[in-house]
Amino acid sequence: MSTMLCDSSQVDAEDMDVQEANAFRFSEEPSLEKIRQMQSQFAKERDWDQFHQPRNLVLAMVGEVGEVAELFQWKGEVKEGLPELLCDGHYKKKSCCPAESAVGPDNKFKVIPEEPVTDIVCYGIGKLSSCPIARYQFAFLLLLKELLKISGLCFVYEPHFSQDDKAVVEELGCSLIDHNEEGKRRVENLTLFFMLHCGKPLYNSVLWANWGLGLSNVIILGNRFTSYQERIPSRKLREEASYIYNILPYTSETPIPNTFHHSDIFNDSGIHWFPREVLATVPETLWKDCAEPVYCEDDPEIVTSDVNISVS
Repeated sequence: MSTMLCDSSQVDAEDMDVQEANAFRFSEEPSLEKIRQMQSQFAKERDWDQFHQPRNLVLAMVGEVGEVAELFQWKGEVKEGLPELLCDGHYKKKSCCPAESAVGPDNKFKVIPEEPVTDIVCYGIGKLSSCPIARYQFAFLLLLKELLKISGLCFVYEPHFSQDDKAVVEELGCSLIDHNEEGKRRVENLTLFFMLHCGKPLYNSVLWANWGLGLSNVIILGNRFTSYQERIPSRKLREEASYIYNILPYTSETPIPNTFHHSDIFNDSGIHWFPREVLATVPETLWKDCAEPVYCEDDPEIVTSDVNISVS
């Protein structure tokens, strides 16, 4: 009897194994279309595409504007920290500031332009989509644009901008320069050139384009010219950037204290301007020495206009 029960149990177990084996099927091999559908659904559920849209760069910029503004305590310290040159719209003369603020030894006074800054031109900001330094500097540019109540336009050019970078710049109310000017832009109204950490050739080109009394319309926020004077032998500076070299004695410079918690973003920067009264003392022979600067394609400090750059 026990033998019969044992045989019966064995048969039942074998039947179950056969049924399970017959029931098991490998899943169908997914088609390419099926995989794409699954990827699309996955991305949609997580709003995945938004990580690659200009909107996210805009949000990042808003956050960094907030951080920069908070650090400078926006309504208070920004205005105190920046020279009155940029913050006041009225005309006044000041007795000479401390020696480190006046490049030219014969500068007896500084002149704050009568008219407010009309436009801003920003060169060489870097790729916003991949460079945190560029984003912080651009955030500062946006704060200046608001602080100065710019009535004109804020122009921006960066040869390495991607399409997303360009979309962000326009979304935040700035205008793109559509070709590489090499910094050779002449201005007719008081204009702030925002050029943090640019190469010498760009500053040199801005000076050349406005050479003469037209330099009174130029304010440059960028690398301190005095740092070039301190670090580079005179002969070499004259060869590499003759317009910087020649205008140094007639330049007013105010260093910007580097108080930001990231020390490599606004370091070694200053505001430079060229009072008309001082420019009137420049020898005429200096103004006549005005050949257009030409730069080599392989110059590491500038992207020349004849270089094609592939960006995504």
